[in-house]
Amino acid sequence: MRATLCETARAGNLVYHGLVGQLLLPGIPHVISVRVIADMEARLQAAMQQQSIGHKEARARIEKVDKERRQWIRFLFDVDWDDPHLYDLVLNLSRMSLETAGETVARLTERPEFKPTPLSLKAMEDLRLQSLVSAVLAKDPRTREADLSVTAEDSIVTITGSTHSAEVEEAIPLVARRVAGVEEVQSKVIFLTGYPAT
Repeated sequence: MRATLCETARAGNLVYHGLVGQLLLPGIPHVISVRVIADMEARLQAAMQQQSIGHKEARARIEKVDKERRQWIRFLFDVDWDDPHLYDLVLNLSRMSLETAGETVARLTERPEFKPTPLSLKAMEDLRLQSLVSAVLAKDPRTREADLSVTAEDSIVTITGSTHSAEVEEAIPLVARRVAGVEEVQSKVIFLTGYPAT
């Protein structure tokens, strides 16, 4: 998912709507992280209208979805989605129209702090390459079971982790080199002798 998002984002302007989506693009300074909120009454009215349900059922659904999203985000990223430090901007739709919210975000994109720079574009390219290599390693039958971490910088990919299989250790750089844009692979994967713990 991150690899696809990076590919799309590097092509030009992109608005990604999803739960803490900015965490899929860490370390990219020109990415603007926005959270949109509304008070419970506004959310209830919207749920009742969109889903043709009553007040009690709407509240139960909202509370269930909120709980599941919190758990999902905690599991994937180990963060609390209510932490304001995750966002550059919080928009309260209970106090402003969608038009005002949209204009606010659009104006923020024009500010110098959020303009792409050579450094931020390089960070995006490094993350794209890292994500693509992680994806092919996760899909290839020879390497998908290995516990690996990937970093990329200036077309040089570094892979760390460990494996109990000499075949996996050999396959890792071969699989990584299949990704277009990879000029060098530095494999720091540790080969563990003996049998894995069960």
